[in-house]
Amino acid sequence: MRKIVFVLFAVAAIALAASCEKEIRFNGDETQSRLVLYSLARSGEPLFANISSSVFFLKNHYDNKIFTSSLDTMKGSLKVYVNDSKTPYEMYRVHDENEYEEYYYYYYASGTLRYRADYVPSPGDRIRITASFPGFDDVEGETVVPNPGRFTLSSAKATLNANGYMDYDISVHLEDDGSFRKYYAVVPLRWSSWDGGETFDKEYPISISSQDPVFQNTSSDLISIIEGETEETPYYFSDELFRGSSVDFRFSFTDFPGGAYIDYGDHMEPDPNYKVSHTLEFSTLTPSLYNHVLSMRNISYSDLGFLGESATLYSNVKGGYGCVCSSVSLSLPLNIE
Repeated sequence: MRKIVFVLFAVAAIALAASCEKEIRFNGDETQSRLVLYSLARSGEPLFANISSSVFFLKNHYDNKIFTSSLDTMKGSLKVYVNDSKTPYEMYRVHDENEYEEYYYYYYASGTLRYRADYVPSPGDRIRITASFPGFDDVEGETVVPNPGRFTLSSAKATLNANGYMDYDISVHLEDDGSFRKYYAVVPLRWSSWDGGETFDKEYPISISSQDPVFQNTSSDLISIIEGETEETPYYFSDELFRGSSVDFRFSFTDFPGGAYIDYGDHMEPDPNYKVSHTLEFSTLTPSLYNHVLSMRNISYSDLGFLGESATLYSNVKGGYGCVCSSVSLSLPLNIE
């Protein structure tokens, strides 16, 4: 989990023969605390939202509780309006182990309150989320769930390389409806399952690589092409080259070929209780989700340096901060002998 950390740098002037330090006092006004609202509407899944409050950068915020301690959960409310309906869904607070969401390309800081609505988004839904808490300005954010891109798996090959790993080469056909500017993501997932008295099932995203123009077209916008990361291709690309038409593209990834093995001393045999499989997740993203991804990556990888300019966190929430965005995904099993 990547956490957003605001750092105040003290500047030291260094001379050849001597050095000195000067204390810099902040003489401005303290920034007003505002509500921070995050929600990723995923088609076919219940809608969640996370709420917190912003904190002035000079305050001690090492304890995540500072982001929610001023929120009156008894009097505060979150509401969801779908397709301009006058009657909202009332969101209710939930307590679970997932205090934050990290969905491959979407993440935000922990230290938030999690809410849920009895509503499942569908493609084409216009969603408006409002939040109201005593002592804060009301906030709202809006998104339209995109129609899914028509992904077709054209071909998939697996080759065992010299290091004992499997190289997967994937070809995909995509048709874009041209309705509005969209971004897409392709994420290979490894599913590890084990059933030997206890059931275990977990997904793990795998990095991809590609020289295809659809990825290179948006790579210049992404922090992942900075020095030292040129071999890894971003999951994301835009519809700029093929908006309203179709495109064929390729990408590859490398992973180990099978499950765990049992060591019998003189030989090893596959563990029948441990299995590994792969799926390909194809997602259609709204521009707001892409902008959230880009700004979070910039913050995660930015190096302020001497008097450098810090990265700016994207926000589309009126009256406060945060991001309300949406996506729709298609998951295809990767069955290769």
